[in-house]
Amino acid sequence: ASVPAENIERAVKKASEAGVALEELVFEAYGPGGIAILIEAISDKKNRTVQEIKLILSEQGGKWAESGSVRWAFELPVPGGEWKAKFPQDIGEDDKTKLGALLEALEEHDEVQHVYTNANF
Repeated sequence: ASVPAENIERAVKKASEAGVALEELVFEAYGPGGIAILIEAISDKKNRTVQEIKLILSEQGGKWAESGSVRWAFELPVPGGEWKAKFPQDIGEDDKTKLGALLEALEEHDEVQHVYTNANF
């Protein structure tokens, strides 16, 4: 529905390559202002993707979170749906700017499909 065409094209291209097994991943993190972040990705190499996402987070002021430590703040999507924040959080202008830069960096990663936050923009 709201998936950019470029992301779909990348996923189809990866899937069509011979012998490539893709895995759907959901990563959890905290961003500036303590904002909860869920990151959905599709990867053929989970360990590489984890390290790349951790690097983006550390460079942009985010923090990797263990599985289950952020997911509670979101409602489970119906199959094919989007995660919804249970408790939207207000953040200051400075944190909004930092969060915006972090979200942009994550969304530019080839394997990231969606990024969800509980920030109240």
